[in-house]
Amino acid sequence: MEAFAIDSRDGAELSSARPDQWDRFVAATPGGDLVQTTSWVESKRALGFETVLVAVRAGPALIGGAQIVVKRFGPFGAVAYVARGPLLAPGHSDRAGEVVDAVERATRGARIRHLVVQPPEGGDALEAELVDRGFTPGAPQVGPSATMRIDLRPSLEQILARMSASKRNQVRRSQRAGVRITMARRADIELFHQLHTATARRQGFDALSRSYLWHQWDALHPRGAVQLILAHHDGLPLAGAWLTAFGDTVTYRLAGWAGHGGRLYANIACQWRAIQWAKENGYRHYDLGGIDRRYAELLIAGKPLPEEFQCTPGAFKRELGAEPVLLPVARQRAFDPLTSVIARVYPRLSRSRSVRRLIHRLRNG
Repeated sequence: MEAFAIDSRDGAELSSARPDQWDRFVAATPGGDLVQTTSWVESKRALGFETVLVAVRAGPALIGGAQIVVKRFGPFGAVAYVARGPLLAPGHSDRAGEVVDAVERATRGARIRHLVVQPPEGGDALEAELVDRGFTPGAPQVGPSATMRIDLRPSLEQILARMSASKRNQVRRSQRAGVRITMARRADIELFHQLHTATARRQGFDALSRSYLWHQWDALHPRGAVQLILAHHDGLPLAGAWLTAFGDTVTYRLAGWAGHGGRLYANIACQWRAIQWAKENGYRHYDLGGIDRRYAELLIAGKPLPEEFQCTPGAFKRELGAEPVLLPVARQRAFDPLTSVIARVYPRLSRSRSVRRLIHRLRNG
């Protein structure tokens, strides 16, 4: 991991930070997210990414910074992104410009051609600074711009009651059918990868590699930040759920389903066990992961939902009793003419499979 040491204006100092210092800062800062921790970027480096930690201080105290993830594409140069960052300490909204300036200078110092930044939740001052500096919308989303969350403070009975009648029935049917749920180990990652790959093949997306899962597990599991749930019936694996945990939230990251035994509702059984596990361990939210932003906006506004949203991941998550949450969108800035052109045409090309694969490589190796 590379860190930049550059003097900043008004007495702030841009310098390196020890991993434990930075991780404590991320955990204590509003909007801090697992993807900004040293553990997360450690798993990225194992896949060939480069990372740059920018830490801005005022005296001895950290006031802001970011983990920058860099992907080099041979002769096309390097592209970088900041997911859920930069971060800014409470009471320092007037220093947002310094933090963004530090990220930009570090980016130029690493000879990066194109930078995508998706600010943290609640990072209004940082988002405003990006806009002022010419960061444009329409960028690849390096994280969800909308999600669905379940409040875990009510009792399990109340949480179950907030699900749709069909989902409550499916939870109970899976239990009566004898679907067995286990909290898995590293040795089970191969099995989960088979389930995940089968799901990707059916749904037409690119599965994550075994290597990615192994590296993420090794980086996060010692810190209690990743869990794997598997569902079996009569000894056969049916479904799985890959979870991460940070702060007060457990997040559902990846799904796996064998494609058979649908009436056993093993995937719903995994979700219910994940909710139970998160509540048992004192978490406040269960985040079901990204959904279509327009769907979330319509739900929040209380407007009618078009037919196209009736059978979507968002609708499935809503039936589990989750509520929509809007998150900041990604913005981008090009540092040379070629990537500037790409940035302008990206919104028109983003639905093509080749471009989606390129974004997959940028995020996951």
